[in-house]
Amino acid sequence: MFPSLHNEKLILQRLTRGEESAFRQMYDHYAERVYSAALLHLKQVELAEDVVQSVSLKLWESRDQLGKVEAFAGWLYVLTRNTVISILRRQGTQAAYLDFLKRRTDLFKTSFEQDLSRKEQVMLVRKGIERLT
Repeated sequence: MFPSLHNEKLILQRLTRGEESAFRQMYDHYAERVYSAALLHLKQVELAEDVVQSVSLKLWESRDQLGKVEAFAGWLYVLTRNTVISILRRQGTQAAYLDFLKRRTDLFKTSFEQDLSRKEQVMLVRKGIERLT
């Protein structure tokens, strides 16, 4: 879990009222922690940065509900964890789809030698049919 910010309750009250400076304080305190937690699980800098952006956006969008949050650091950690899980699920789905496409296209791939061999066989069959007629 993330350590709390000094005077966090007051800053959250200001954030609930929509004060951007309060949002900036929360971001400055927690962004690196969100990034580190995301990077630990995702192992990709770009995805970890996406998590920070997504969590920050969700924080701003739900600012009016923060008065109900008892332990903000825990709330933010759960939000970060859920965002990471969502990305991992999406990656798993994408990986499975790409694997499916690869297997499907492999069915239609033939080597140059196989094509040449088939063409030669077709030509031999045609010549044989011509001799018979």
